[in-house]
Amino acid sequence: MNSLKILVCATEYYPQGSGIAIVAHNVAALLGRDNEVHVCSPAGPDVTIPAGGHGRFGLTSFWKEVRRWLSKSNTYDAVWLHNPLVPGIGAGNAVVTLHSTAAGRASVSRFPYPYAYYRWFAWHEHRCYRALSSEGARFTTENTGIMEELRGIGVREPSFILNGTDTDRFSPLADKSAVRERLGIPEESTFLLSVGRVTAIKNPLYQLRLVSALETAGTSAHLVVAGGGDMLGMCRKYASEREMKNVHFLGPVPYDQLPELYGSADLFLSTSIYEGLSLSLLEAMSSALPCIVSDIPGTSIVRTAQCGLHIPCRDPAQDASQVRGLIESGTSSQAANARRYAVENFDWKKISQQYLEEFRKVKR
Repeated sequence: MNSLKILVCATEYYPQGSGIAIVAHNVAALLGRDNEVHVCSPAGPDVTIPAGGHGRFGLTSFWKEVRRWLSKSNTYDAVWLHNPLVPGIGAGNAVVTLHSTAAGRASVSRFPYPYAYYRWFAWHEHRCYRALSSEGARFTTENTGIMEELRGIGVREPSFILNGTDTDRFSPLADKSAVRERLGIPEESTFLLSVGRVTAIKNPLYQLRLVSALETAGTSAHLVVAGGGDMLGMCRKYASEREMKNVHFLGPVPYDQLPELYGSADLFLSTSIYEGLSLSLLEAMSSALPCIVSDIPGTSIVRTAQCGLHIPCRDPAQDASQVRGLIESGTSSQAANARRYAVENFDWKKISQQYLEEFRKVKR
């Protein structure tokens, strides 16, 4: 088939950023071997458009500038938009990928202010998505909840495309001792790993309560938290006040150091209250880690792959009992299932070809 000229538009791009940045980068890098791929983001590298302001208001200003620039410079066969916030981008040749939505965040907001903020932006997003759909854009997501949301507002034929991971880079380690020794984790202790932003949506304090409950129940466990965020200081204070010597806060960890961290752990832990199919979960599965995750739609893949345990994240003692049962019964089968499922389903080469098919459908 003929090659395409593709523009990738995202509010963050590797090596800066996390989820969106990594998805966009990996697909762009692979498709760039046989197609002409340009990237537009606040950091470039091909087209640099600054994002002004804060939060979703700042992101909206970025997308308005993208729309203005493209109105004069759209020579592309397909334009790939990650979580756009304005309509009229592209000329019917856009593929829109949604990683999260304001409606999803509103559904789990526990306080009036963020709920009202996200509800207003949900209304704004829905207007934008309906307009883009009527202009001919195609939609993709890896989140079953977002699929239902899109269908509910009349977006035509959204496609379900999973996120991916580098299954060669994220793979099991034969020797797990180096990281354990560096962090002071005893050989007989279970090493639980949490990777991601330390923010309210990730429910990080519950992880600390869970590890404390495990210790109370007689299970020696160490929790390693890799990531920064606005709740990191609060979590450090919580652990310090309770003299939790078995919790290690690493702060932001460079991406190229994550494979060794995953490969050295025994279990992956995620207690998010809202999330799509997170890259950290896929990286953990690819590293053959059994996964302990909150029971939300974005983690249903753990049940499908039979590679771990879902916990309600309401009662630390009850959840600790389930985790303890998993540890005591052995996790070798879950580890093998995790690795096998990741290799068969999450390889970026397969994911990039699925996106290429979407780009061909909107080619001008």
